[in-house]
This record gives sequence, structure tokens and C-alpha cells, in this order.
Amino acid sequence: MSLYALLRGKTFLVFLFFLSCFGAFSQHVKNYTLADGLPGNSIKCLFKDSKGLLWIATETGLCTFNGSEFNIIGKEQGLAHNLVWAIAEDENNCLWFSLYGNGIAKYDRKKFTYYTAKDGLVHDAVRTIVYHKKQKIVIFGTEDGLSIYHRKKFTNFKVKPKNYTGNFQVNFISNFGNDVFFSVNHGEIYKLKINQRQVEKSVIQAIKNPLNQNYTGLIHRGKYYGRNMQGEFEIQGLQGIQKSTFGKCSNIWDFTIGENNSVYAACWDGNSPDGAILKYENQRLTTITKQLKLPTSQFWDVYYDLPSKQLWVGTVDKGVFVIDFSKKIQMEKLDFGKNKPEINTLFLDKRQNLWVGGNNFIWRKSANNTVQLLAGERFIHYIQSKKKNKRPSTPELGRLYSVIDNQKTVVIQSIKGED
Repeated sequence: MSLYALLRGKTFLVFLFFLSCFGAFSQHVKNYTLADGLPGNSIKCLFKDSKGLLWIATETGLCTFNGSEFNIIGKEQGLAHNLVWAIAEDENNCLWFSLYGNGIAKYDRKKFTYYTAKDGLVHDAVRTIVYHKKQKIVIFGTEDGLSIYHRKKFTNFKVKPKNYTGNFQVNFISNFGNDVFFSVNHGEIYKLKINQRQVEKSVIQAIKNPLNQNYTGLIHRGKYYGRNMQGEFEIQGLQGIQKSTFGKCSNIWDFTIGENNSVYAACWDGNSPDGAILKYENQRLTTITKQLKLPTSQFWDVYYDLPSKQLWVGTVDKGVFVIDFSKKIQMEKLDFGKNKPEINTLFLDKRQNLWVGGNNFIWRKSANNTVQLLAGERFIHYIQSKKKNKRPSTPELGRLYSVIDNQKTVVIQSIKGED
């Protein structure tokens, strides 16, 4: 983990970024697969409930994760179908699951209750679910229509959209303020105007035709995030004609909101190697998977957990990756007086001590923030103590190239002198 940048001057700053972008698969990226207890490696949905339990839906089963172990939810618990595409939670802490092709299931934490088109649902292939807290309604987006569940009955909406398919395929639903917005595949964005007294008299209103190639979308801070017909990542205002594009990207399947209103997107184009996790922040779009070097390009869903500062990434073939962003960029200001140090290496040992090495000095910051600077005579005395008072062959050790924590031993290598 060497940094071959020359930072010269009496006082200088050391910037440290101990995330896995400095090497594939560091301690800040975890991968959970079938071998760890998942019911399958193809992830369809990630959802954290009000009790802090994470629900993970795969193509071959459903499970929960409590932070240490996975618990399979299957036929023994009363779940009749394995394929779950979306999850939501209502005001009574009941969970709603889309059983793609088999309607929906309501789970009151004790038993499952099932609803299909025979019970009034507009279509059995449910793609997305949203719960509206103020109206206390559950909204379902399907392959051909929108359903609202309220007071134990469904109210359905199905119109002919202005797209080439002719299907009212609802791909995403977003709560925004007191309103609900949704869009259809290759079609328009709609606003659901809910009638508070009589939900069945609610109406849908087309508000914008962004000409997007929608598999999902997001309404956030008055803007619509999606992928346009040219295959570009695009952001549009809900009002007016303002829009911004940020270059080509694969099909977007899911969005999540991170810290500081950043937005993450999961992208995948079938068998194409161009899938990625994108991050939009401060009017910039970056591909974070290139830095993390994850061993797949097939990303289906994302969930950002704000309390833990972790990004959960569901893939089509490699299970779940958990990226820990709690290790942020750190800035250290060091004052070496008249010296002009040259930094050659950085190292974070197993006890979370930070070591900085350069020409004739070692600087150490312990996990409890105690700082120790070893330079000049103090540096030589330190080396002597490590060598049982054996004097080095040269008074100058030259540039330090590595500091390695091997259990209780610190090994120091230099370009001249003894190690």
C-alpha cells in the first residue's frame, strides 16, 4: 500500500483512503453467497424493516439477516413461493412481498396471507411495491396495471400508455412528499392523485414523457433519475424541460439514496460485461465498481443503510456484496519544522495503528489517537531498541519502503542500512 507521491514543505497534509479501492477485496468489502447461508446467489431484492432486520430475496428463496446469521423463510414458515421481487412494510409492521407471477403475500410476522388477480389484484406479476404512510395504503406496480390496497380491497388503474408495447407495465413507484409518482416501460411518468376520503376515486395524471428506457427510476428532491432512449444516465426536473445527461450506462434496475443525497444505481445488460454500480453526487457520475474490482458485472439491486454507512449490492450471480463506507478519507496535518520529508509508504496494522514512513522518519498514530514521531536521533534510538541495542551499520537508514505488522513485530525495510 505504498504512496509514491512527494509531499514537501515544513507542514504538509497526509490524505488516507482506507477503502478497498487500493486493492481488490479488502477488509471493507464482504461477500455473502450460498455458501454463507443465502438461499441462492441471484438476488432480487434487499429490504431493511423497522425492526432492523434485513430481508434478502433471491430467485430461489427468501431469508433474513440479523447481522451475524441468515435465516431461511420458506415452506416451513408458510411461504408458498420462492421468487420474490419486491418488499414493503405497512404501519402495522406487516410485510408485503411480490411473488412475481403468483400475486402478493402479506406477512403479519406469524402467518402469510395471499392475494392474486382472483382476489382483485390487477395482475399477478408484481414488479414493485410502495407503502404510503400518510394515506396508509399499499401500492403495487405490475406488468399491466397499478393496484392500491386499502381497507381490505383493491382499486385498480389500467390505461393505454403511449409506448410501443401497449402494456401499462409499472417499473417503479416513488413517494415524494405527499404525492406518489410512477412510470411505465418506455412511457410516461404519472402522478397518482389520491382521494383521501374515497381511494377508489383516486386518479392518475400523466405529467411528463421523458422518453426513457425504463426498467426502474427514482424521484428524489424534485428530480427524476433514469436511463434515456440513447442509453444515457439522465436526470430531469419534474417541472419544465431542464435535464442533464452523464454518458452511456447499462440498463438500470435499481436505485438507492446514500449520504448527502448521493444516488446509487445498479446496472446490468444481460450477459454484457458492462454492468456497474454508479454513484451520482455533486453533479458527477462515477463507476465505483471499477475501483472496488468486484468479480462480477451483473448488478440487480442496491440498498444503502444510513446508520451503518454500508452499501448492500445484490448481484445476479455472486450473491450479496457489502461495501463499508464508514472508513472515510482522513486528513492528518504533520509539522516537521525545518525538515522536508518525503513520504514513501502508508500502512494500517491489525490494531488500527497508522504508520507513515519516509526519508529517515517513522510517524505512528495509534488507535487511541496518540501520535508518535520518530525522526533524527530519536529514530536511530528507536531502531536500536528494536535490534536489542545493536547499532545500525549506517547512521542514516535512507528511505523507508514498508512497515509490516506481523503479530507483535514491526518489520522495517530500507534502501540502505540493516533491516
